[in-house]
Amino acid sequence: MAEGTIREIEKWENQNNLNHKLSSNYFDVLKILKHREILEVLETTSYGNPRLYGIASNIEKQIHSLNNVSKELLNSIYKNNKYEGELPF
Repeated sequence: MAEGTIREIEKWENQNNLNHKLSSNYFDVLKILKHREILEVLETTSYGNPRLYGIASNIEKQIHSLNNVSKELLNSIYKNNKYEGELPF
């Protein structure tokens, strides 16, 4: 599923005029997000290997309960950053 996910990320990056840092570093980013417990396993293969990850439920709740000031700040960061250097995490 990783190859399909990478293609979807590339499509999203293209649509939003973003650099390709995430799609180019997908496996490294996935490893970091798992290590920081931002992602959780949603589905596994019949062998018990992770098949699908999602945002950890506690993180998702926090995102959905952001106040307007925080939402505006995140939108501003999103609009004003076309990060060209190394990934910031």
